[in-house]
Amino acid sequence: MGELLIDEEFDNVKLIGVYSSEQSVESAIDRARLREGFRDEPDCFYSAPFNIDEDNWTDGFVSIPYSDD
Repeated sequence: MGELLIDEEFDNVKLIGVYSSEQSVESAIDRARLREGFRDEPDCFYSAPFNIDEDNWTDGFVSIPYSDD
C-alpha cells in the first residue's frame, strides 16, 4: 500500500477495523469496496502494521492553528 496523504478539506477518513493478518486486511478491503461510500473510490484504502501490547501513540495531541485566509 502507498503513503497516506490526507486532505482535511476534502477527505473523510474512516477506520474500517484492526486485523490480525494481511490476508484479513485484504478481505476487509474487498468487502468494503462493495459498500456505498467506498465503491466509488476502490483504491483509496491504506493499511499499516502495528505491534500489539505496545504503546503506538506516544506523542500526545498536537494543536494546529486554524486560519480562515
